[in-house]
Amino acid sequence: MNSPRTTRINLLYERLKSANGIRIGDLAREFEVSTKTIARDFRELQNLGAYKVG
Repeated sequence: MNSPRTTRINLLYERLKSANGIRIGDLAREFEVSTKTIARDFRELQNLGAYKVG
């Protein structure tokens, strides 16, 4: 069973693959978490090599 964080990170990854642009504020509202939480999730995805900035 996945934790809420793992589920959220997986959903964020799917969004990254299919979207041209993503707004952290919109995601925070959708997932009912803070923008800092979404930023941490994106850093985790970056650390895992899921995407690169720039």
